Amino acid sequence: MQVSVPGFSQLLGGPTFLGVNGNSRSVYATSKTTIQPRVGIAYAFNDKTVLRGGFGESMRSPQNAPNSAGYSQSTSYLANDPSYPGSVYPNLANQINNPYSSVLQPTGSSLGMLTQLGQGPWFLNPHYTIPSFWNYSVGLEQQILSHDVMNISYVGSRLYNGDSSDNINRENYQAIEALNCNPDKGGIWENCNNYNVPNPFQGISAFNGSGYYTASTINGLNYSRPMPEWGDITEYQTNYYHTWYNSLQVDITHRWSNNLVLHGNWTWSKWMDSGGWQDTTFRVPYRGIDGNDHTHNISVSGVYTLPFGRGRALLSNSNHLLDNLIGGWQLGSLWKMTTGAPITIDMYPLHSAYVKPHIQKDNGYIRLVSACVQQWEESTNGQGQTTYTMTPLQYDTDTTCSNGADFENIEQWMPNVNSTFTARTLRWQQFDANLSKNFALGEGFHLQVRMEAFNALNHPVWNQGPDTNVQDATFGTVERGVWGQNNLPRQMQLSAKIFW
Repeated sequence: MQVSVPGFSQLLGGPTFLGVNGNSRSVYATSKTTIQPRVGIAYAFNDKTVLRGGFGESMRSPQNAPNSAGYSQSTSYLANDPSYPGSVYPNLANQINNPYSSVLQPTGSSLGMLTQLGQGPWFLNPHYTIPSFWNYSVGLEQQILSHDVMNISYVGSRLYNGDSSDNINRENYQAIEALNCNPDKGGIWENCNNYNVPNPFQGISAFNGSGYYTASTINGLNYSRPMPEWGDITEYQTNYYHTWYNSLQVDITHRWSNNLVLHGNWTWSKWMDSGGWQDTTFRVPYRGIDGNDHTHNISVSGVYTLPFGRGRALLSNSNHLLDNLIGGWQLGSLWKMTTGAPITIDMYPLHSAYVKPHIQKDNGYIRLVSACVQQWEESTNGQGQTTYTMTPLQYDTDTTCSNGADFENIEQWMPNVNSTFTARTLRWQQFDANLSKNFALGEGFHLQVRMEAFNALNHPVWNQGPDTNVQDATFGTVERGVWGQNNLPRQMQLSAKIFW
């Protein structure tokens, strides 16, 4: 049985169901144009220089699950509201000796446009297009000396028609501004939070299972929605998302001798996203750095064959048995370093703030963001006039905050509810090492023994990210907490495997 709510008739109100009243049984039409071409080219200028390039398109596998609204139901226990006498709403409270006198049953599609009244339903875009990635690269490989090879490449990627979402039943921004709620224009957000009106939906059976059924008041801004009988209605997979990645990649290999090979790689990159909404109500589009963006990625690896055994610098005349024991041992290592990922700090409810990246190590914590933060505090005098004063937060440890020197160029009434500040976490690094040896057991049979150490220097990256709540005393700091590391602690293992 297909059950879903694939769409709402925007502004007219009401869900429709798959396979009901002539609707298709599919969430959206089957795509027949998901062709994924690949093209590559290589050209050798001479025996030391090669140019390579290519591009290709890949389709993202959609991760969708139809909504089961109407075909699943839960029954909540309703206790008596202690703020009212028990006789005021006797039918809204379940008795302790019979807590579930009635159990709500799934209604299927029978309720039609009455489905999920008073709730926040969601649906999938019925005109969804499968997102496509374009990946491309061009690079030049050059042999510098007889033992050195360098490869310089540009590697990029684009995602089009990516998954995004939108609230199609949002509160009207003009109603918000009429209540003087927009902090960007000198308003006070509490004016909207406290704007409550009598609830006309209370006790109406069609709203059973929602807060509208029991609440005596609701926020008056709900009446500014196109469909006030519902809350937010989220449409997923709206295909507004776009992401792009650009990188310079440098790769160098040096063969020192038959015993030592070194390899290094450096990637400088930037990963950006856009599409969807930073603020759905005021229609502020989103654009920002992707959470997986790491500006620099560096790795250095090497393999060194120990100089023991036949044909080596030491014990070169060993017999077969001794050579099988001491010869052919290889020492390998890998060091990796990655710069920090972006972190987003929600600046609301600060009306004005000064924050900056500021790495500082202190007792018990690492600070990533300066603690110099102030906010506009609201006060009302006896005549009902409201005034605002710039006041440092209690954890202010930067003396420049006290005289306001760092606040000369700060925009007042900034930011609004959805304003953010972006900093970066600490860089991450790790060193791995291994010692290995292949033993010949007979014709076609080999035994490999490996001793491996991961994060051999035990460099920890704490699982906790920095505290991004500007109201906390630990704002901007990374503390060594109970959750431990998010990378491996030093880990050593001995392994063996047979090849034949």
